[in-house]
Amino acid sequence: MSGEAGGVTVTELTYTESNDRYQDEVAERRLDGPLGLPWKDEVIVSAGRDAKVTATPSGQEVLTCRILLDGEKELGRATAAGPGQPVNCAKTTDT
Repeated sequence: MSGEAGGVTVTELTYTESNDRYQDEVAERRLDGPLGLPWKDEVIVSAGRDAKVTATPSGQEVLTCRILLDGEKELGRATAAGPGQPVNCAKTTDT
Protein backbone atom coordinates (compact mmCIF):
# COMPACT_ATOMS: atom_id res chain seq x y z
CA MET A 1 0.00 0.00 0.00
CA SER A 2 1.46 3.35 -0.95
CA GLY A 3 0.48 6.96 -1.57
CA GLU A 4 1.57 9.45 -4.18
CA ALA A 5 3.58 11.58 -1.75
CA GLY A 6 5.59 11.07 1.43
CA GLY A 7 3.95 11.48 4.84
CA VAL A 8 0.65 9.97 3.66
CA THR A 9 -1.50 8.19 6.25
CA VAL A 10 -4.66 6.08 6.11
CA THR A 11 -7.59 6.28 8.52
CA GLU A 12 -8.73 2.68 8.08
CA LEU A 13 -7.24 -0.43 6.52
CA THR A 14 -8.81 -3.88 6.15
CA TYR A 15 -7.35 -7.09 4.76
CA THR A 16 -8.11 -10.82 4.65
CA GLU A 17 -6.09 -13.56 6.28
CA SER A 18 -6.24 -17.30 7.05
CA ASN A 19 -4.86 -18.72 10.29
CA ASP A 20 -2.86 -21.25 8.25
CA ARG A 21 -2.67 -22.37 4.63
CA TYR A 22 -4.64 -25.57 5.31
CA GLN A 23 -7.64 -23.84 6.87
CA ASP A 24 -10.48 -23.11 4.46
CA GLU A 25 -11.63 -19.98 6.32
CA VAL A 26 -10.59 -16.40 5.69
CA ALA A 27 -11.13 -13.65 8.25
CA GLU A 28 -11.19 -9.91 7.70
CA ARG A 29 -8.82 -7.87 9.86
CA ARG A 30 -9.24 -4.15 10.48
CA LEU A 31 -6.64 -1.60 11.52
CA ASP A 32 -7.65 1.92 12.54
CA GLY A 33 -5.28 4.77 11.78
CA PRO A 34 -3.57 6.88 11.39
CA LEU A 35 -1.27 4.35 9.74
CA GLY A 36 1.80 5.59 7.87
CA LEU A 37 2.55 4.55 4.32
CA PRO A 38 3.99 2.58 2.77
CA TRP A 39 2.23 -0.21 4.68
CA LYS A 40 3.18 -3.84 4.20
CA ASP A 41 2.29 -7.13 5.89
CA GLU A 42 2.81 -10.81 5.13
CA VAL A 43 -0.28 -12.97 5.63
CA ILE A 44 -1.56 -16.38 4.55
CA VAL A 45 -4.69 -16.67 2.41
CA SER A 46 -5.97 -20.19 1.72
CA ALA A 47 -6.00 -21.46 -1.87
CA GLY A 48 -9.15 -20.54 -3.78
CA ARG A 49 -10.05 -17.72 -1.36
CA ASP A 50 -10.11 -13.96 -1.83
CA ALA A 51 -7.04 -11.94 -0.87
CA LYS A 52 -8.28 -8.38 -0.25
CA VAL A 53 -6.87 -5.06 0.91
CA THR A 54 -8.90 -1.85 1.30
CA ALA A 55 -7.61 1.48 2.63
CA THR A 56 -8.98 4.99 3.01
CA PRO A 57 -6.56 7.95 2.95
CA SER A 58 -6.70 10.55 5.70
CA GLY A 59 -6.52 13.40 3.16
CA GLN A 60 -6.86 13.95 -0.55
CA GLU A 61 -4.12 11.51 -1.56
CA VAL A 62 -4.47 8.87 -4.27
CA LEU A 63 -3.58 5.42 -2.91
CA THR A 64 -2.28 2.38 -4.76
CA CYS A 65 -2.22 -1.20 -3.47
CA ARG A 66 -0.69 -4.47 -4.62
CA ILE A 67 -1.19 -8.10 -3.65
CA LEU A 68 1.99 -10.15 -3.97
CA LEU A 69 2.57 -13.90 -3.86
CA ASP A 70 5.62 -14.78 -1.77
CA GLY A 71 6.59 -11.09 -1.76
CA GLU A 72 7.48 -11.17 -5.47
CA LYS A 73 4.79 -12.16 -8.00
CA GLU A 74 2.13 -9.49 -8.40
CA LEU A 75 -1.35 -11.02 -8.30
CA GLY A 76 -3.34 -7.79 -8.14
CA ARG A 77 -2.93 -4.03 -8.27
CA ALA A 78 -5.36 -1.15 -7.96
CA THR A 79 -5.33 2.64 -7.73
CA ALA A 80 -8.08 4.66 -6.07
CA ALA A 81 -10.62 6.29 -8.38
CA GLY A 82 -9.57 9.75 -7.24
CA PRO A 83 -8.14 11.89 -4.43
CA GLY A 84 -9.46 10.96 -0.99
CA GLN A 85 -11.18 7.84 -2.31
CA PRO A 86 -10.62 4.34 -0.86
CA VAL A 87 -8.53 1.86 -2.81
CA ASN A 88 -9.61 -1.79 -3.14
CA CYS A 89 -7.34 -4.65 -4.22
CA ALA A 90 -8.77 -8.14 -4.57
CA LYS A 91 -7.63 -11.40 -6.11
CA THR A 92 -8.96 -14.94 -5.74
CA THR A 93 -5.94 -17.13 -5.04
CA ASP A 94 -5.20 -20.10 -7.27
CA THR A 95 -6.27 -23.55 -6.15
